[in-house]
Amino acid sequence: MQSAPPGSGNSTGPHLHWHMINPSGVRINPLTYVGQNPGGGLPKTTTEQDGIPGPICYKRMQNWLRITSGYTGPIDGVPGVNTYAALQRAMRGYGYTGPIDGVPGVNTWRAVQRLASGWGYTGPVDGVMGPNSWRGFARFLNQDQWD
Repeated sequence: MQSAPPGSGNSTGPHLHWHMINPSGVRINPLTYVGQNPGGGLPKTTTEQDGIPGPICYKRMQNWLRITSGYTGPIDGVPGVNTYAALQRAMRGYGYTGPIDGVPGVNTWRAVQRLASGWGYTGPVDGVMGPNSWRGFARFLNQDQWD
């Protein structure tokens, strides 16, 4: 009788299957991923302090949109049409009524400012994202649940 490698065949006790698949559909080793991301999550964005959005801010935005709004693209910090379409879907809850076309305009950014107003933004809701708008949005994105 030939013995099978551990973990193959029928398991009768509690166990875990943990796999990760990248956006290209290729399986990746979760332990390799965790090793590349100490703490298991994304770093916090400094946009909360400096008001300047950058790759970490956009990665956090993409991850939030992945969790809540059907975003399936990469978490790469480079927003594109799919990122912005997911943002527009998420902004339906903040008064955005325009098309889900992935092209953010004044109405998309007004809705983002409405969201940011719950996170310390006190400026005008005019659809023009300045440093204070970005700071409020970043406070929202820096929540641990979006790591």
